[in-house]
Amino acid sequence: MNNDDNFMKNLNSKKMVLLVGGLGTRLRPVVSDVPKPMANVDSKPFLEHLIYYWYKKGIRNFYLLVSYKSNIIENYFGSKFLDADIFYYKEDIPAGTGGALKNFFINNNSLEEDENIIIMNGDTWLDIDSQKLAKSILENNSKLLIAVRKISYNDRYNSLNVNKNKNVIAISGSNKSESIINSGLYIFRKSLIKNIFSLIDEDCFSFETKILPILIKRKIVKATFCVKEFLDIGTPDDYKKCEDILKLNFHKDY
Repeated sequence: MNNDDNFMKNLNSKKMVLLVGGLGTRLRPVVSDVPKPMANVDSKPFLEHLIYYWYKKGIRNFYLLVSYKSNIIENYFGSKFLDADIFYYKEDIPAGTGGALKNFFINNNSLEEDENIIIMNGDTWLDIDSQKLAKSILENNSKLLIAVRKISYNDRYNSLNVNKNKNVIAISGSNKSESIINSGLYIFRKSLIKNIFSLIDEDCFSFETKILPILIKRKIVKATFCVKEFLDIGTPDDYKKCEDILKLNFHKDY
């Protein structure tokens, strides 16, 4: 059994949620006519590279939480990617990461209470150590897992305070120094999260600022240092870097 097989066995699911509803305002100077995840990278939309990466790991159900110019995403992918199924959950008004997930969990009755779901930002490229992630899932199946990465200089992202037992104990702002950052990938069970959303009266809010602090206070958030490579495409400079990375490393075998 290879590392990806172990990962899928411990995940106990073949489902992934991708947050692809953002406006992508910082990327407008170079990508203005499509949603940010549909930015062209080496002749294919970035989102297609992302879906294929996780498809190769065994994911067969992709839930796309869409909003801005969602018809472009829906028209391109339709309901299938190879033999995987694609489902869409649309916000008429952009609801933020928290509002989008709240809408998804309230309106999706197909999820089992005890199956783990991967949640990920649809504008981020991650290369994951499947062996480390599989081990983290096995050891922390009743927790919310955040895939994290240590970076030498943090001027853009929130910093996570992680103790020696890999418990996330606090979130703070960017500190312009070495930091442990949230990669935007989470794994958790529906049963862990569904009641949390009832505590938030708003329909538009951030998962990172409204939900994560509640879970951290309850001491049920763990970090997994499984991210080998991290890059979001939110700025023109990083979009160019991502193009270079995928051109060198992405195998066009489908």
